[in-house]
Amino acid sequence: MSNRVLFFVQGRPRSFSLVANMPGRSFKPKHLKTWQGRVAMVAQAAIAKSGITLDDAGPYRVDLVFCFTTKKTKTISWFLGRPDSDNLRKAVQDAMQDLLPDDSRVVLGETAKIYHPTLEGVFVFIDAKPDCPLVELERMGFSMDSL
Repeated sequence: MSNRVLFFVQGRPRSFSLVANMPGRSFKPKHLKTWQGRVAMVAQAAIAKSGITLDDAGPYRVDLVFCFTTKKTKTISWFLGRPDSDNLRKAVQDAMQDLLPDDSRVVLGETAKIYHPTLEGVFVFIDAKPDCPLVELERMGFSMDSL
């Protein structure tokens, strides 16, 4: 059984944001709720199909690649504009809260934003048994003893 799952959620990525309508009260915009619902549905199906077991124990690695399109996009390139990558990431991780109940167990993860000529959405990679970064450094020849 694999400890990893990769899936793609199609649609315009939305970042986490709350809108204040009165002092001390805020709500999620409809476009964010719709996006998070789509992320949760696709994630649940992909995780069930993969057979991966996710529980509160962790640790987890969650990598995200957000894809944006424009009429001018002809090649893959970095997306340098808004929304910010941390707010995009928060929207996706919060959408998966029923699958990863405690997102503080996400200990590793990379986030990328790119322009893509045809794809709009997010690639999500979850690793339920990630290696510690120090183990990776040692594999690459870096020694902790040399510090």
